[in-house]
Amino acid sequence: MDEGILRRLMRCARQLERLSGRDLASLGLGSGRVRLLLGILQNPGVTQESLSIHAGVDKTTTAKAVKRLEARGYVQRLQDETDRRLRRLFPTDSARSLKPDLERRLRLVHEIMLQGFLETEISRLSGYLSRMLENLDRNSGRNGTLDFRAVPPTTGWD
Repeated sequence: MDEGILRRLMRCARQLERLSGRDLASLGLGSGRVRLLLGILQNPGVTQESLSIHAGVDKTTTAKAVKRLEARGYVQRLQDETDRRLRRLFPTDSARSLKPDLERRLRLVHEIMLQGFLETEISRLSGYLSRMLENLDRNSGRNGTLDFRAVPPTTGWD
């Protein structure tokens, strides 16, 4: 088993976080908040719970991020018209004006990441990553942690 794959995936994730988040700090946006903000921009009126599920982020992290986005003036929470217990998330004009720039920056990071890959390689990679995510989702416990009883032990990083 090549456990270097896990290490390389984690390094890729860290590099992606750095590249996508580095110049967004001045806007009060880290890469995690950008993902949530884009989810709200693409789905105005989404509930916080639905946003959490779609983004693959736990509810507490989503709540903190949405609170920060709201404080920065990017998101508005409005009470649902039919179910008063629900709060729906809407982008502000400020967030809508950022959307093209955010998408441009993420497209650039995407292009950098996939430099030199053929379309067929990109397609296969996408399929492999989807299968890996399905495996992880299927083996994750109710609280979002892995159920280590279902996973055979490993020998280390390399």
